[in-house]
Amino acid sequence: MKHDITTHDIAAARGPARRRAGPALLIAAVAGLAAPALARPPSADAASRTVAYADLDLSTTAGAAILDRRIEDAVRRVCGSADLRELARHAAVAGCRREARARIEPARAAAVARARSALRLASAG
Repeated sequence: MKHDITTHDIAAARGPARRRAGPALLIAAVAGLAAPALARPPSADAASRTVAYADLDLSTTAGAAILDRRIEDAVRRVCGSADLRELARHAAVAGCRREARARIEPARAAAVARARSALRLASAG
């Protein structure tokens, strides 16, 4: 059974995602629609982050909360930040973050559901 979870953004034409050992989520910047040129990450390497979770027990609330913190950190790193005085850039960064979170949520929910389902199956058997 495949354990890597990859979520691509609208502009994922950068090539295939690199695979990591163990379960992971890939968060990619939303480059064309949500973020204009000034809000894009400075380099192609900074445009995505892999969030590993093989070390987490996603069947627990605590494990899922740690995954959520890792995802939020990756979203911030991918989308960058902006000073509130730069309204256009700030809006672009906020849009990038919203889009990245929305795109990764199905993969995150599936990973947690799989872990919780495996726990229920183990408990029943």
